[in-house]
Amino acid sequence: MGEGVVERARLGLGRAARSVPRWVGALAPALLVVGAAAAQADEGVQPGRPAPGDARVVVVQDSNGFPGGEQASSGLSRQLVHVLGPRLRVLDQDHGWALYVDTEGRQVREVAIPRREVVTRPFQYFEGYRAKRAEAIAQQAAEFARLRERAGDDRGRVRELERDYTHAGGDPRSPGAIKARLEVFPQDQATATVLIDGAPRELKLLHVKIRENNARDPAFDLWVAPTLQLPVDLLRFWRDLGTFAPEVTAKLAEVPGTPIRCTAVLDTGTFRRTFVSLVHEVRLEQPVSAADVTTPPGLTEVDPDKKPQGPQAGPVRVLCAMTGVELDPSKAVVVNLGRGRRYHVADRAQEKRLYELLDRGEEPPFGGRGGGR
Repeated sequence: MGEGVVERARLGLGRAARSVPRWVGALAPALLVVGAAAAQADEGVQPGRPAPGDARVVVVQDSNGFPGGEQASSGLSRQLVHVLGPRLRVLDQDHGWALYVDTEGRQVREVAIPRREVVTRPFQYFEGYRAKRAEAIAQQAAEFARLRERAGDDRGRVRELERDYTHAGGDPRSPGAIKARLEVFPQDQATATVLIDGAPRELKLLHVKIRENNARDPAFDLWVAPTLQLPVDLLRFWRDLGTFAPEVTAKLAEVPGTPIRCTAVLDTGTFRRTFVSLVHEVRLEQPVSAADVTTPPGLTEVDPDKKPQGPQAGPVRVLCAMTGVELDPSKAVVVNLGRGRRYHVADRAQEKRLYELLDRGEEPPFGGRGGGR
């Protein structure tokens, strides 16, 4: 099994070596991500019960970064995510890095803890990502139209151009237009055990993707827990940042449940970054104070062009693409199909299962293109 996938990858690499339009890989999905849960409480309310306008929650997750931060690690790191009303803090103690998001003040502050430095960026900075990508999409559409016109009556070449443009996220019928859709895969089965206030709870997960046009790679690849319907949507922090297309934002708001596993891509047309997050624990009863979500005093403000050191150091941690189990990178089986398609699996049996899945045109439940997670 798997020979078909490998052979198609080789053929794709062969075409790339000859001539690949600049839109390929650059029209990939736009943003973000992270998955988590939230709940509400208030000083005079029983912990864990909803209180309008004052959400409090702590989420424990493994992630390689966070939207709004300029730095991303080469592997997964343990993060504590504190939420209090409109403010959020992501803390990576192992790497001395913290990120503060304030949706009322419309700013993000990124802190290098050992150096006690902070960089402040307004939301407008991240909205610039969307503007850059819109410009790149327009350029890619113009290039596609030019190449298709040059192809003339060469139907084979036209089909090849249209296929590549479609896989990259474009619409050959309307170059430059973007439509997003929410895809639900009820046939996919997975479970996850998440600690809820210290008690393990097994959750059935539903596989959901958000895709732009008919792009091969989705903008979001999510495993959500429909039964974990909590009163606060943590994803609002990233919707408010304005980093991705309005069409995608609208579909993100329709995700049916709490994201537990999330893979998302930030692609501006000039750089591409993949975010992965795996939620392990949700603490509804842990107090969250204003100090938890506010940058401490005594920090040195530095110019935004001098970026604070994010979570770069530390050992690389990888997951089995088929089971989600953490692996020793030196012992994992690496499946590298080229063109950014790289997966880790636990053994040869899981490798065989991976190839069978890929040959059906599906993606593994805990795998992401690019590996190194």
